[in-house]
Amino acid sequence: MEDISDSGLDHIHQAVILHDKASIISLIQSNRRLLELRTNDAKWATPLLLACEKGYVADVETLIELDAQVDVKNGNNQNIIQIAILRGHIKVLEYLVSLQRQDIPVFKVLISMINMDSSPETETAAKALTALIKLGNIDKKQFYSQPNSISALVKMLRNSYIDHARIHILDLINLIIHEESVHNAFVEEDGISTVIKLLNSQNSSEVIHILSILKEIGLHNEYKTHVSPSIVIIPIIKLISLTDNENIQGEGVKALSNFARGSPLIKDTVNNTGTIAIVVNLLKTSQSTVVLLPATLALANFVKLHQGNQMAALKVNAVEPLMKLMKHKVRDIQINAVRAIHAIAERNPAAQQDIWQRSGLMPLIINLKRTRQQEFQEATAEALWALAGTEDEGQRNVANLVSISVLVSLLGTLSDKLHYISSEALRVLADGSDTKKDTIAAEGGISQLVRILNSSRQQVHLSAIRTLRILVMHIGFKPHANNQRLVAQAGGIRLLVKFLTQHRPELIQVEAALTLSYTALNNKDVMKLIYKEDFNYILILRLMYSKDDLVRLLAGSALATFAFNNNGQQKQIALAGGVRYHSFLPFLQSQDEFYCANAAFQVAVLSRIIPDEEPATSSAIGIKVLVDLLESKNQKSQALAANCIARLGHTRAGIPSAIVSIGAVPRLATLLTSPSELCREAAAKALGYLTANPLGERQLLSICRRDQYLVKILLHHTGKEGVSTAFLNGWKHSKRVGLPPIKDNNNVSSKIFHAEYENRKTRGRGDTFLLNFGQNEQPEELDNLNDQVQNNSRPTSPNGHDENVETQSNVSEHITY
Repeated sequence: MEDISDSGLDHIHQAVILHDKASIISLIQSNRRLLELRTNDAKWATPLLLACEKGYVADVETLIELDAQVDVKNGNNQNIIQIAILRGHIKVLEYLVSLQRQDIPVFKVLISMINMDSSPETETAAKALTALIKLGNIDKKQFYSQPNSISALVKMLRNSYIDHARIHILDLINLIIHEESVHNAFVEEDGISTVIKLLNSQNSSEVIHILSILKEIGLHNEYKTHVSPSIVIIPIIKLISLTDNENIQGEGVKALSNFARGSPLIKDTVNNTGTIAIVVNLLKTSQSTVVLLPATLALANFVKLHQGNQMAALKVNAVEPLMKLMKHKVRDIQINAVRAIHAIAERNPAAQQDIWQRSGLMPLIINLKRTRQQEFQEATAEALWALAGTEDEGQRNVANLVSISVLVSLLGTLSDKLHYISSEALRVLADGSDTKKDTIAAEGGISQLVRILNSSRQQVHLSAIRTLRILVMHIGFKPHANNQRLVAQAGGIRLLVKFLTQHRPELIQVEAALTLSYTALNNKDVMKLIYKEDFNYILILRLMYSKDDLVRLLAGSALATFAFNNNGQQKQIALAGGVRYHSFLPFLQSQDEFYCANAAFQVAVLSRIIPDEEPATSSAIGIKVLVDLLESKNQKSQALAANCIARLGHTRAGIPSAIVSIGAVPRLATLLTSPSELCREAAAKALGYLTANPLGERQLLSICRRDQYLVKILLHHTGKEGVSTAFLNGWKHSKRVGLPPIKDNNNVSSKIFHAEYENRKTRGRGDTFLLNFGQNEQPEELDNLNDQVQNNSRPTSPNGHDENVETQSNVSEHITY
């Protein structure tokens, strides 16, 4: 647009050109007709049109306030909005938008100009619209709420005649694509396919803008079905592999990462297109933070809960560069690298084993011990716990490597995630190990566990409650008096009763009740503290009628523990309403061996206060079920049954004799050579108690004479004080008179076990001396022995194991962040 010549100007026009606000006001007040006076030239401009042309915002504002007509056009048929756009006066446009007047439709005009195919004005309009949207005080919704606004932008991207304007349109879309209505409209207008086709542009800025748009679209799972995964993944991965531009690589990896997150179909495509190998190569070769930061995060998203991608990452040795990146100077890259390792290992035993063997855990453990940055600690702890797997043995090994002192120190942080993982690790360490219980207490772990009971997270509550329960009890219901005292001193009794009495989820209530019962077992001082609080057995009896099977079962366990060898508490339970046999019957008939074993122990202990069944019958049923479960094919069920028998082995008179009379001793002796350390420990403790029974002592002596290595195993777990004097004397006598020699074709299992037991050499992960026991090539005699055990007939009573039924052993697997 050319400047208007002086020859066609009046005084009002001169005042506008000179930016003389006072003269403008004075002239118009003296003559209102001057407000619409046009220049006497080809441009035919009013003062307002002229002010817009010059970009004088103050004069535009003054003239509009003086009621100048806003819909006038100049000699080129251009209104005030078009003039401001073509002259690039963004501040004038901003003011006009701020008026929010229907007769000044700034965005409508902009959209109209953008839709003018091949017009030279299109680029100018696109540039002006982008600049206007970038202004912080402009409500972007005024633009994208206009009819067909997004459609116009997508249409312009398809126009091959406006290459110079495309970068501005892409920039504009990037500014608003995060708005829900915008990305909805963008996808509906087939914007994804449109921008994918533009990825071959030679303009790197355009490509980066396109990848940024795709990155935002990828955050929304509902759009991932609008296009074929290969249509998105293949062009982006091809682009990344062929370019040296770090910004393009970074944005491309971000887009891939977002599309893969939460989409199994796209993760499959990632696996099939070799995307993981390309991203891992970036991790190995790039030095740029712009690339490494999104690439580590992308790898984590690719492999998370996708076994194919997890194994593909291991195939290209992805863990090696990730371990190196844990030492990167940028903390976010360190954290992303750890999270990627976590994602590779999560719920994949084969991947966990591979990482253990190839890379080991020491780099992660060193990071956990050295860093004090909470987010990094959390990521590292989560990765280690994922590598530990879901089995107790793997978790125990990881916890041992981390060390009790470090785990206790993590309980002292402010992180709920660290509290949960540390508590779980301490629980698995303490389970079955008296030495570990003592060490945890000595390191101050009990007071820290009591402290985190004040956490706001229910998962932390459950974990801490369960860990405290393990710490206050030895196998076979032998209380750990010192740890019981420490729980009481730390204020744990008050908090546990509070959990029980307050209206919390029933699972937390019953877990608290069970831990209270463990802490109070054979401890009068703790029992007095419990009664000082607002405690009543009615609270637990009410839970016996919960709709949740696990809550009912654990309520029975709490009552049985309070009643164990305590006639006074049995009377209190009876006075509070007591229990009924029909409450236990569904569990006794359950196909889940965890429920079955616990219910069997409960009816044996509570038989005297169960009014709807004879005490002798209740006890006999419970004992029979437990002894039968010793022959379960599930090692956890065997360990639980042996532990329950160990408990009953030192309860009221008559029960140990009944246990011995139905063949418990030979079955427990068989478990002394179990691959499971928990099984061996529980079986040894149970046999130790049963040696107090004359018949049990003679049966065990007879078995040990035939397999003398069993005595070594037994005494390793119980110590000499854990078995009867009569058994020890009998064993000494047997050795004096002479034991039969071990023949080559006898006791093969014990010989193999003994060889492993003596050497205790580390083999990968798992129980160090039993990892391969029973899994390698075995002599024929051992195969026959195993067949005899596995083919033993099982009673028709409820002894099966249903993997679909939630048991105590897998409850913690469902407690996640």
